[in-house]
Amino acid sequence: MIADIFEIKYHRRHIYWLLERIGFKLVKPYPIHIKKNEKEVERFYSQVLPALQKKAKI
Repeated sequence: MIADIFEIKYHRRHIYWLLERIGFKLVKPYPIHIKKNEKEVERFYSQVLPALQKKAKI
């Protein structure tokens, strides 16, 4: 489309770079498991993750 309208050709990587400069970001969705345990997720974020982050800073 850019080549058709503006008669300029860009490499695909350069287009991603230009889009990033104006605020767009390439984001890939990730699936959410339907059988996930909400209590385990909450425990992970409240207890396990902070402990891992604290350990990593050492």
